[in-house]
Amino acid sequence: MNTTRLTRQATCTSLPSQLEIESDFKFYDDRLWLFGLTGTAKSSRLLEIFRYANRRYGINLFIIDSLMKCGLADDDCNGQKAFMDALCDFKNKTSSHVILVTHSRKSESEEKPTGKMDVKGSSSITDLADNLFHHLAQ
Repeated sequence: MNTTRLTRQATCTSLPSQLEIESDFKFYDDRLWLFGLTGTAKSSRLLEIFRYANRRYGINLFIIDSLMKCGLADDDCNGQKAFMDALCDFKNKTSSHVILVTHSRKSESEEKPTGKMDVKGSSSITDLADNLFHHLAQ
């Protein structure tokens, strides 16, 4: 993880002072847990780790960046739906929150804004989500 970038974002400055850096890291100490993986994680393994982290450490906010790296094929709509069902079951049973980063399908123009219907993959991704956030790349 790039702690430099994280600290710059948390302090809202490109050159935080030593005191700001130390203060941020003290704050993160028992609040920020990372499951760092380069490559692809199986969706079932992610859920095992989430259940353990919730049970053992009381963690209740999970971020998956991104669906593309969860071991599901782009055209596996049934697998994507099953994963979304499992995520929903997990968050409901544990009173947790799960943020799932997805990507948009390619459109005819990068100038045209995308929406819910443009999320790459199964329609279950957006149908089962409690909330949707849309980010426009600049």
